Amino acid sequence: MKKISSFAFILSVGSLIACSSAPKPVVKTAPAPVKKDSSLTAVPDKNPLKTDEQRYSYALGMNMGHALVTKVNVPLDTKLLVAGLRGQLDTSLKVLMTEQQADSALQNMVAVMQIQDKKLQVAKSKKALDDQKAFLAMNAKDSSVITTKSGLQYKIIKNSTGISPKATDKVRVHYVGTLLDGTEFDNSIKSGKPLEFPVNAVIRGWQELLQLMKEGMEVKAWIPSSLGYGEVGAPPAISGNSLLIFDIQLLKVLAEPAPTDSSKATAESAETKDSTMTDMKAATPVVEDTTSEKTSTQKAASETKKATTKASSTEKAAPKAKK
Repeated sequence: MKKISSFAFILSVGSLIACSSAPKPVVKTAPAPVKKDSSLTAVPDKNPLKTDEQRYSYALGMNMGHALVTKVNVPLDTKLLVAGLRGQLDTSLKVLMTEQQADSALQNMVAVMQIQDKKLQVAKSKKALDDQKAFLAMNAKDSSVITTKSGLQYKIIKNSTGISPKATDKVRVHYVGTLLDGTEFDNSIKSGKPLEFPVNAVIRGWQELLQLMKEGMEVKAWIPSSLGYGEVGAPPAISGNSLLIFDIQLLKVLAEPAPTDSSKATAESAETKDSTMTDMKAATPVVEDTTSEKTSTQKAASETKKATTKASSTEKAAPKAKK
């Protein structure tokens, strides 16, 4: 088995990419040469990494170890892990598995990892739900917090007498979104541009809240996961059963314009025209088809005329009787 397995290669490459984008550790460089001074005691250099080869070899091991710790959630036998690595790097060593056996073992490991990950997610989701229930129950005791029938909670920071949006209206808002632990997952103020969207195009908690607000109002809201992203969440920023906390400014209600007098008259005219056409159609008499009857009458008249002509001709041609 002379080539590194694809799974290990992906882990190591992924780790290298992650490290390249992360803040770099400070590398201790050798001090600049100084003149010897008998008054100074020499401090021996204890760092065993003397050459570039030694440094990047050790760094590569660090990267691979970091990838295994962060991505593999099952126990590992480090002695055999190192032995397998050596077996790939040193061709004189005997390997303990064939490539097929190694691939099968890795597939089994991935299956075990998926089961373990699912268990962790279920436990995390349950804890998040328990935490938000406890928080909302405590938060509801605050006299300044309004709790709706759906479980939505909000507090008015700045009141207003502006108009309230309908579900079909668009709104312009500024907002900051955080999780229960204070983690910020969205912020339109930092981006410097408010967001515009239809009221009925967002999560249920936002839809309800916006229709309770008035233009110019500012509120702080606590949206339960049942009115947000539910058990699934919106990974990776929002995990399942997350309570969503928003600071919202309703800057503008972009309501649909009311119909003008001219457009109303046009609509009424069109409606009247349709009604008139319907009445005319209903009043139009049904014309009976007399073609068949007319044809029969003409045919009878023609036959009578022929019979009369024939009789006249016969009478004229007949010899007169002798007296």
